[in-house]
Amino acid sequence: TYGLHQIRTNRYTAFREAVRHLAGKGHQRIGYLSPMLNIPGELERFKGYLDGMAECGIMVDGELVRTMPREDNTFADGAVEGFLSMKNPPTAIVCSSDRRALNVMACCRNRGVRIPEDLAVIGFDNIAESAESEPPLTTFAALPDEAGRYIMDYVKLYRIGQKTKLLN
Repeated sequence: TYGLHQIRTNRYTAFREAVRHLAGKGHQRIGYLSPMLNIPGELERFKGYLDGMAECGIMVDGELVRTMPREDNTFADGAVEGFLSMKNPPTAIVCSSDRRALNVMACCRNRGVRIPEDLAVIGFDNIAESAESEPPLTTFAALPDEAGRYIMDYVKLYRIGQKTKLLN
């Protein structure tokens, strides 16, 4: 029989670190914007957000957590409007993807909200557009090139009989 080999991005750690990064900059009202949590990978990201908040001693406010249909990036407009109309709005938003974060930034720009002066925004994926946005989006990378190199190293070692784990 053949064993299953896979390389996965540690989304949990990325989102925990995103919260810790924002808290380290003084943010206490950190929002979260993602698709529905039943989509593969989303719950892992959300758990990272929750644990990051707990580690930083920040109580999660349910009003600062917004989910939306998977492909409905227009929902970001409504989510941002909802965040900004709050009596005590978030000072930062962690988005489950760079595309979502870029949509948030566009909504903010249209409403005169300055990024990062008025609202910090973090995405995930490190897509090319994130570096080209104004201002450049803060993002966490999935590092597909590193994963590809790791896969090739693993295959080479496996073929010559070394069947040990290379990484945890």
